[in-house]
Amino acid sequence: MITALPAAALLVAALLIAPGPPRHRLGLSPRSPRRPPALAFAAPLLAAALVSPALPPAIALLGATAWARRRAARRRRDAEAEARALADALEMMVAELRVGAHPVHALALAAEETGGPAGAALSAVTAAARLGGAVPAALAAAADRSALPGHWHRLAVAWRLAGEHGLAIAEVLAAAHRDVQERRRYADEVAAGLAGARATTAILAGLPGLGLLLGHALGADPLAFLTGPGGGCLLLGTGFLTAGLLWAGRITDRLTRP
Repeated sequence: MITALPAAALLVAALLIAPGPPRHRLGLSPRSPRRPPALAFAAPLLAAALVSPALPPAIALLGATAWARRRAARRRRDAEAEARALADALEMMVAELRVGAHPVHALALAAEETGGPAGAALSAVTAAARLGGAVPAALAAAADRSALPGHWHRLAVAWRLAGEHGLAIAEVLAAAHRDVQERRRYADEVAAGLAGARATTAILAGLPGLGLLLGHALGADPLAFLTGPGGGCLLLGTGFLTAGLLWAGRITDRLTRP
């Protein structure tokens, strides 16, 4: 293992400083958004394989879990932003309708003033309404491209009920606005209540690392065991750790969805 570590470090260095294609070095290709090259991920795995066959799958499990949690956090932020934008758009539409504006004009104004996915969805609904299409159908179609499909489906049902039963569209949309606001408030309260559970999850996830440090402090060499005859224990422990993180994240994400 002592000779494997320097060899692994040299392999990582050699792979990372390898020159790229000539056209990139000469600046002949247009600049595009930079993405992490596959080599940057493959190099640590190859180096880890020189130390222990159990390390690459363990690293892959941890990396996949980190990617999944980061993606879930991004979806949660997108959903919160869309809910906030939709609530603002509904408030604007209600204000326009109550002063006598036509529903299509209120839709168009809300679409112009609202950004992000909610604004794009309202623009599509406005275009469909101006072409003579059914607004409820356009609102239901917007749910397919939304991080909050339930909000758009409920809005489509509300609009259809207003048309079928002759209800004042301003009052129906005001009720839809209150529904969105209450769901946002409830999601915020649940998220605040789950802060302790999330902190506990993070602490429990760090306990294996603390155990390794305590083992070293007591004079043992847990890393040598885990990268040697205890490779199966390393994989099993990593599997339990990542499964617990993903399961806890799934529970909290479902509870805090706006």
